[in-house]
Amino acid sequence: MSTSVIAADLEVKAIPVVIPPNWTGPSIGGFGTFTFNNGGSQPTKNLGCTIGTVGGPISSCVGAVTSTGGTGAPPDGFSGGIQAAYDFQAIHSFMVWGVVADFTWMDKQVDKLVSTTWPVGIGPPPSPFVETTTAALSHRLLWLSTARLRFGPTWERLYAYVTGGLAFGQVNSSASTVHTGVNNPPSTVCLAASCVLASGSGSDSGIQFGYTVGAGLQFALTPRLTLGAEYLYYDLGTRSYTVQVNYDPILFGPGGAYSYVVDSTARGHMFKLGLNWLFNPLIR
Repeated sequence: MSTSVIAADLEVKAIPVVIPPNWTGPSIGGFGTFTFNNGGSQPTKNLGCTIGTVGGPISSCVGAVTSTGGTGAPPDGFSGGIQAAYDFQAIHSFMVWGVVADFTWMDKQVDKLVSTTWPVGIGPPPSPFVETTTAALSHRLLWLSTARLRFGPTWERLYAYVTGGLAFGQVNSSASTVHTGVNNPPSTVCLAASCVLASGSGSDSGIQFGYTVGAGLQFALTPRLTLGAEYLYYDLGTRSYTVQVNYDPILFGPGGAYSYVVDSTARGHMFKLGLNWLFNPLIR
């Protein structure tokens, strides 16, 4: 038997090495989202009133405004945004750690107008007024942003994770109240058939801070392009402001006023679907 035959029989064939995907590196992307909004603006507390030098209290001194209810939540709907992330996966590990920041343009607004007529006559003599209270409320969530950690396992081209962190967004809230009185016959202090008994407004606009938690999936369509789906619950907490309504000094005398508190809250559920570009290819 020749030595060449023996060498061929003893030759060891190389075993191909399969390199698993590695998710380490930065990424950017865009997404569309559908949001189920909760929260809104709600009058919550009547702070009482100061009676003018003439006449008695108008209806809101006994809590009329706080009983009208709030705006309810802004409308549900579609919006979109952008995000950036960085993930780290150690060699020979199937777990991935990451950080992600995103921005969603929402611009969801809800308005409420409530008008209540009080049949009991109030106001200065000689002719009491029949009063109508009109309360207007507005609540608007302009945008929402988050800065989060995420962590989860990978299976080849699939990355599943849980996530949580800081959420913040621009929330605008406003409230106004006008009391009008119909005096029939006209009194000596109000010659018109209808007079403004009291009016006032207040507002609060600013960035509210809270938290977000959720979970998501990413699937690699190519070594650089992934399809992502994510759910987030966010709660931006509550901000409060005071509305002061002043009595007409001619009808009620100087110094008459009352005030109430409005709470502004923003929370909801977001479902996101988008594409992400990986700066480092998965297999390298």
